[in-house]
Amino acid sequence: MTAPRPPKYRSFASDPELPAQGRSTEPDADPGLAQSGERMTLAAEAFSTADDEIVTMAPVGSTERYRLGEMLGEGGMGEVRLCEDQRLRRQVAMKVMRQDRARQPALRARFFREVIAQGQLEHPAIVPVHDLGTDEKGSLYFTMRRVVGATLEEVVLALQSKNAEAERQYSRHKLLTAFGNACLAIHYAHTRSVFHCDLKPANIMLGAYGEVYVLDWGLAVRVERSGVSSAAQRTPGRGESTTVNGTPGYMAPEQIRGQALDARADVYGLGSILFELLTLTPLHSGNDPRELCVATLSGSDARTSVRAPDRDVPPELEAICVKATALDPRRRYATARALYDDLERYLEGDRDLHLRRTMSNEHATRAAKLAARSRHGDEATRSETRSEAMQTVGRALALDPENLAALGTLIELLTEPPREMPQEALEEMKKTERSFERVRNRAGAIAFVAWVAFIPLMLAHGIHSWTMFVVATAAWLGAAAANLYFLRNPRRDGYTSSVLVVFSGIAIATSSFILGPSILAPTLAAVYALTTSLAMDARRRFLPMVMGCLAIAVPWALERLHVLPASTVFHDGMWSFTPMMLDFPKRANGALFVVNLACVVGACYIGMAFRSLLTDVQKRAHTNAWQLRQLLPKAPSSARPSVPSRPLSP
Repeated sequence: MTAPRPPKYRSFASDPELPAQGRSTEPDADPGLAQSGERMTLAAEAFSTADDEIVTMAPVGSTERYRLGEMLGEGGMGEVRLCEDQRLRRQVAMKVMRQDRARQPALRARFFREVIAQGQLEHPAIVPVHDLGTDEKGSLYFTMRRVVGATLEEVVLALQSKNAEAERQYSRHKLLTAFGNACLAIHYAHTRSVFHCDLKPANIMLGAYGEVYVLDWGLAVRVERSGVSSAAQRTPGRGESTTVNGTPGYMAPEQIRGQALDARADVYGLGSILFELLTLTPLHSGNDPRELCVATLSGSDARTSVRAPDRDVPPELEAICVKATALDPRRRYATARALYDDLERYLEGDRDLHLRRTMSNEHATRAAKLAARSRHGDEATRSETRSEAMQTVGRALALDPENLAALGTLIELLTEPPREMPQEALEEMKKTERSFERVRNRAGAIAFVAWVAFIPLMLAHGIHSWTMFVVATAAWLGAAAANLYFLRNPRRDGYTSSVLVVFSGIAIATSSFILGPSILAPTLAAVYALTTSLAMDARRRFLPMVMGCLAIAVPWALERLHVLPASTVFHDGMWSFTPMMLDFPKRANGALFVVNLACVVGACYIGMAFRSLLTDVQKRAHTNAWQLRQLLPKAPSSARPSVPSRPLSP
């Protein structure tokens, strides 16, 4: 921690030599006095006037029992030294009045009342008093437990300077927990009819072992039976001055005005401290005490989201600050315990949040390791590890959707695909391919059955070769039957596609019996090869092309080998076609026109059906991609790793 520094704001009580001006203590006193030329007064009554008797104590010879050591601190009233209690053989802290202050009865009385107030409050967060007496010089002293730690003022200064050790040691949750303990200590004092009246970060200390101490009860005010603080009960006589104790910037407005005090005055001080812990800036800024008092009476905006938006203070805590520092005491928390209860309710949720974030970080760390391991090993191991990584990162984000480490791992997994498609993804892709196969089989069955529709027309034209007619009819009907069979009984291997390609190729080859391999057959082969290859898997996609070529090449070769009669004759620059299977009259030209149109329409039908399926697949893919992107709506660019893209292996 950083070394202690002088208090940022001077306590009014620490400088009793400042002149005091007359000021009314009536509740209806004009608050505008602070803004006029009048000077603010700087002292206060502690308990009732009945306590103003100076307790005369005979010297007890402090040096006989205590051996003085190093100076621990010094203030306007006295100094604090480390000393050794020789009787009990322990180290204690001794506060001794300064010599120039010890001669003033009013200051002696105030010092004495501080000891009495602190000694009567037996609470773990209030430093216990061990002894009270006067030394050989007549100065009052008292001894108390020596506390070691850092005040909230020192912690705030260290956090303001972005001290790495302080940021590690004093998390917001830890500071709020300590602040809550201070609230309970103040509430305990209130139940004993004592108000602190000088709450500020410098007067709350965090011990080295988790202790919390509320320090400096020198300005404590005790409540009388009437329920009103003794300071407010007293009405000054002519020529007297009533002064106000406290630290500017942390005093409640009614305390500055000298009005009656109750628990809500300390609530205001606690709210000011809480605001400073959350924002690392004071509620009221400035160095001049009078300006700070004017700012307090005017009211300052305690909304942390406005004053310190970069601190990202939860709205629940902002609401506590606003309510605790309200100008009107009636709008504040009635007790310090009520403030603590609201804070505790937030902390209960914050503890759950802390636990979720801790668990999320553990899952995120494990997911990152799994993502790194998923790049090594065999295919099965990589797929299994990657799946586990995705599940683990999902758990991390379920616990904390803003976990940047988990978001980074998720982006890495989504943007760097695996070398081979996982088995489940392959199964999904095969389902899509089977949808394409069904479209192909249905269209193939319709196309090949259409041969039957042309049989009456062919018979009407006349059959030139019944052998070729029977072979062609059998081939086309066989291809239609195969498409219908596999449409009703799909298989998950490549056997279906191969059988259908062979049957279909044979059927198309027999179409060359009509006008030879140069007319009609090439059109049918091209349409067939194109539409069938769209529905084939990558390993057999070349098969329709091969069979389409063979459907033209085999009949052409058989003609050249004179196995089949020649279908074309060149004579006197004319190219003549000789029908082999049918007798074509002159009106057959119209039939060929209809067949060609049917080829175009059929090809377009199959293409549109495939396009519809492809569009549906694309919609699902893009919708899934959009849903995945919604996991990262606010992911900063720093969380997005630069990952080179690598295409999937087919």
